[in-house]
Amino acid sequence: MPRGFVFRLETVLRMRRRAFDEKQRTVARRLREIRRRESMIAAIFEQVSAQAAAARVEQNKELLDVALIRGHRSHGTFLLGRIEQLREETRRHEALLQQEREEMVKASVAFKAIEKLRERRLARYHEEQSRRDQKEQNEIAIEMHRRRRLMDSARPEAIEAPLGQ
Repeated sequence: MPRGFVFRLETVLRMRRRAFDEKQRTVARRLREIRRRESMIAAIFEQVSAQAAAARVEQNKELLDVALIRGHRSHGTFLLGRIEQLREETRRHEALLQQEREEMVKASVAFKAIEKLRERRLARYHEEQSRRDQKEQNEIAIEMHRRRRLMDSARPEAIEAPLGQ
């Protein structure tokens, strides 16, 4: 960054950048939470499948243990209830995620607006600096040309003596 350029809204830019970064982190946390619940649902489905297989094995025996079969059924019902509970939590988190994404987009727009303003002002600063540099170079060239003309006019010119004398 050029030494002479000062963006007066630099503090606002930093604050908006931080707000945007925080919104990004919030969305990332929410996504992790949704993924965690989805993996829990998948794990419980595997437990339900294993429970159903165990119940089928028990039902195929010649001597049925009614209490064990009821226990399998009860546990399976509990697991299915837990799956439904996790799905509901996931739906709530997805709704919150949608809101958080909208907030993140708003924060991004606010940040990018100030960032764009900074870029335009920096470009204008460079243009002005270039014009100042060019003006200074022109003044130096004009001064050098003026001095050269003065030196040329102050030189004693060779006096030509008449040839016949």
